[in-house]
Amino acid sequence: MLYALLVSVGCTSPAPPAPDGLTEISGSAGGAAEVEAAPGAVAPSPQPGELALRLDGTEKWALDDTTRAVMAETHATLDGVIPRSVEEANALGDALQDQLDRLIQGCTMEGAAHDELHVFLTAWMPEVKALQSTTHELGARARVLRLQEMLHTFDQFFA
Repeated sequence: MLYALLVSVGCTSPAPPAPDGLTEISGSAGGAAEVEAAPGAVAPSPQPGELALRLDGTEKWALDDTTRAVMAETHATLDGVIPRSVEEANALGDALQDQLDRLIQGCTMEGAAHDELHVFLTAWMPEVKALQSTTHELGARARVLRLQEMLHTFDQFFA
């Protein structure tokens, strides 16, 4: 359903190649990143568990007020959380999905900043969906750690 919403608001196109002045960065969330030397070079397609985000030149992308507020709420929801049961993990996934739905409904971002947010969200959405339906406690904990790493990476690219 969420994917259908993104399709209906035109958020399904991949991020455009980096124009001159943008820095390509590819790496795993929370891990080391590699900077491509050639301006305009497109980072390789991310492998599962990787994000392919870029900076706005040397600056972080500016968020709109709604996105900034929802992402702050998402941080508060995930900071230091380790689910003690599958049910707790599923409930956490439901809370994150609610936040994601509100972010998408209220987002007013446009242009390159919006495109870059989309790169993050296309990796974030399946992780949240998987947490909602996980049936294994250890897998749920690993998924939460992955989401926490992704939020750390988000903070490196958006302000």
